[in-house]
Amino acid sequence: MPSMLSGREVSFFSQFGFVVLPGWFSRAEIDTIVEEGLREIDRIYHDRDGGPQGKWAPLAGHNSPFHTSLLGSDHFLPIAEQLMGKDIYGMMSDMLMWEGNTGWHRDQDVPCDPGVKFLHYPGEKLTAETGAVRFLPGTHLDEEFRRQIPEELEEVIVSADDFQPDKFAATRDMLENRMPAEDWCLVVETSPGDVLPFTTPLYHASFNGASGRMICATMYSLKPTTAEGLEARRQEARIISENHLKMFNYPLERPFHSNEWVAEIQNDPVCSHWIDSLRKTNWLR
Repeated sequence: MPSMLSGREVSFFSQFGFVVLPGWFSRAEIDTIVEEGLREIDRIYHDRDGGPQGKWAPLAGHNSPFHTSLLGSDHFLPIAEQLMGKDIYGMMSDMLMWEGNTGWHRDQDVPCDPGVKFLHYPGEKLTAETGAVRFLPGTHLDEEFRRQIPEELEEVIVSADDFQPDKFAATRDMLENRMPAEDWCLVVETSPGDVLPFTTPLYHASFNGASGRMICATMYSLKPTTAEGLEARRQEARIISENHLKMFNYPLERPFHSNEWVAEIQNDPVCSHWIDSLRKTNWLR
């Protein structure tokens, strides 16, 4: 069982839309994350080029057992349930070899039920000058889906270590005193092993990163509870599939989840209900 979040960390996530888990992965786990991800990217792209934004690999199956396990009860699932509640389903783990800037965006292509993404960068230390993630704290609570973001924002820079227990309160006080995030953004500098859970409606971006930098994530979503919510999720699945072809040259005919993973999850007493949600939202292809 992983270490659970404290009450103040859960409260921080609710208020600002993210939290930081410094040093979450060991050095051996980081090496495994890199090895599995690069192996799967090589398998997918051995006979094709990547797209203008790089290469992408879904990591759910026997070819990437550690990434697959991150979805489960021994890793991120209990924390995802702390942050989002029990009515969630696991979507996937993945790796990107990213090219260029991301620009400001939410990890939702249409307004829909939120999820949580566990983001981590296993390849290198990232600073404000080399592609560290930027957040607009609190924007997950926006009433409007689209937000006009100024071209120039003041950068408030922190490191993952500023979220260690002895520094956490000071970091939170600093952010509370600066809110709302209208003319500034928060840059979180990270090292391999740090993990950043954030909710999918939160605006975030990355600038000035190296070509081919590794970005990994494990994702969960709240189950749609209305017909409108279900249709929004289906619409998002269509957009994601099209975008992965345009951005990463990921083959349209290739599924996001292996048959072996689906069969294994169907027999898992904790996670078997995920398959129904993935099918209903057209995420299983």
